[in-house]
Amino acid sequence: MKGKTQENDLIQKEQPPFPDFKINSKGDLSQNAFLSSDLSENRAMLQRVFAGDGTFICRDFSTEKPGLASCFAVYFDGLIKNEIVFESVIRPIIEADIPVTSAEILSRRVILNVDTEIISTAKECFDAMMMGDSVIFLDGCSQAVVASTKGFPVRTPQEPTGEKALLGPREGFTESVMMNVAMIHRKLKTVDFHAEPMTFGTRTQCRAFLCYLGSIVQPELLKEVKRRLAKIDMDGVLDANYIVEQISDQPRSLFRTVGLTERPDVVAGGLLEGRIALVLDGTPVVLEMPYIFAETFQVAEDYYQNFWFASIGRLLRVICYFLSITVPGIFVSLVSYHQELLPTDLALSVAQARVGVPFPLGVECFLMIVIFEVLREASQRLPDSIAQALSIVGAIVIGDAAVSARFIGSTTLIIVAFSGITGLISPRLENSVIVLRFWLLFCGSVLGLYGVLFGFLGIVLYLMSMKSFGVPYLSYCFSPHVQDQKDILIRAPWWVMRNRPAFFSMDVTRRKG
Repeated sequence: MKGKTQENDLIQKEQPPFPDFKINSKGDLSQNAFLSSDLSENRAMLQRVFAGDGTFICRDFSTEKPGLASCFAVYFDGLIKNEIVFESVIRPIIEADIPVTSAEILSRRVILNVDTEIISTAKECFDAMMMGDSVIFLDGCSQAVVASTKGFPVRTPQEPTGEKALLGPREGFTESVMMNVAMIHRKLKTVDFHAEPMTFGTRTQCRAFLCYLGSIVQPELLKEVKRRLAKIDMDGVLDANYIVEQISDQPRSLFRTVGLTERPDVVAGGLLEGRIALVLDGTPVVLEMPYIFAETFQVAEDYYQNFWFASIGRLLRVICYFLSITVPGIFVSLVSYHQELLPTDLALSVAQARVGVPFPLGVECFLMIVIFEVLREASQRLPDSIAQALSIVGAIVIGDAAVSARFIGSTTLIIVAFSGITGLISPRLENSVIVLRFWLLFCGSVLGLYGVLFGFLGIVLYLMSMKSFGVPYLSYCFSPHVQDQKDILIRAPWWVMRNRPAFFSMDVTRRKG
């Protein structure tokens, strides 16, 4: 360490210690510099760089111990925990019973209660402060010590509101990346667990960890994920969707090719199948890759209850999804083009309900779906007390008044309400349901049942053409192998599911018994 210090001092003699710092277009320093051994120069540099930041704190303190006349610590208020700074950093330095003459002595023999690191450049100092650490400068030393004093407020783990389950764990991710990685690691107590650190955003410096099980994940898949993540170049990353839109195979698609979850047990289950997870700081959402279509109908509760009930629930979600997107189109096509396929009593009832309605049936369904989506969106954005009142007003008052005024037919109201309710059973496909429902409604209004059939076949062909990190989006859905179908439409018993998904895993054997 002494030789490294002399080498740094020699470099500083050839280069001015602190040039005029400038910020480039990416929000980073245009040039870097080594720290000075003069305490006043280091303080002046920091005060010049952070002159406009009111949270920047420079704490001076001194001691009469031989070898150390004065020193100071710098940090950002709100990112550190004051008790750690005072009790674990400043107090040990002041009460040290040995001469503190170098950063190495300070790091290894004085500050022992927190993690420390020795740095020698201004950029390392800035990066450490941005992460919530404190940097201690010594008089006569051209190096500084970084002490881990992070203490910013963190939300306690709670059950995710969008992924509630009656059985199983009730914990969810928070906005702290280290806490999220720890929750995953607690479920995967194996040395095979890897969490590679990454950083996204030149201005935000968003910390992230790429998590996977080394002996299970396919090397080609891991290499492809890293390649796509390395190509991300932007100044700010604040949420998981910033990453999703840049690494997806088809970012313009209505369907996800990157999974999103707030549950640690879901991530742990995915890693056990050979998937890769990306945990980002500042968001409770974790990315899962690859992500196939069948996963949109799977929930964590399927694996915490009897396989019979789990299979029934999964089949119900699949059926309701297809009913949600097809029922309005089929209803319009039958009433408008294929009345002979309806029972006579039903056809007369529908015709009687539409007496006096001024709009064509297709336009009528379109308007009702739009009204339903407006009410649903408003109920999600408003406080709970107001949302409940809005739901009652929208469902009863507005619906009944519209039917009584002959603005819409009662049968149309029933069909649209049924389609809307069934679409809520699969929250992961909520966005695609809205668009595909309009698409099949348009096809049925123009070409009848033939239009609905052709429109549905177009959706299937589109799904068959999609991939998620090289994995077919409908993989296993049409596989002839029985083992591949044991966790798709149904959830087979655990003693039957012996293999992991072959597309994701290098070691496909889950159990040998």
